[in-house]
Amino acid sequence: MPIPEMETLINELRSKNYKVGLLSNVIPNTAKDIREHGGYRSFDFTVLSYELGIAKPELDIYEFAMKQLTDTKPSEVVFIDDQERCLIPAREMGIRTILAMNTKQIITDVRDIIS
Repeated sequence: MPIPEMETLINELRSKNYKVGLLSNVIPNTAKDIREHGGYRSFDFTVLSYELGIAKPELDIYEFAMKQLTDTKPSEVVFIDDQERCLIPAREMGIRTILAMNTKQIITDVRDIIS
């Protein structure tokens, strides 16, 4: 089930014309459960590892995600993950990163970046 505060943040970003995507390492059964409970509904696009056969922190999955953001430079993107090892390739591409520790911190960090 989606976290209400995160859904609010996603809706806030989308109302300001930001594109919001999800890049996730996930197995098919888990993705099916998340989809059935509305966990992907707020996103403009999803990049799911099992669908591509590649996973974070492989560079190819970040490059695929960037292709979903047409006319967007890496420096205009913010990538959030709860594992530092998954932030490294994004950072190397020039994407701004946030290490997720809790919902409040994520929201604060995102708002700081876009303000």
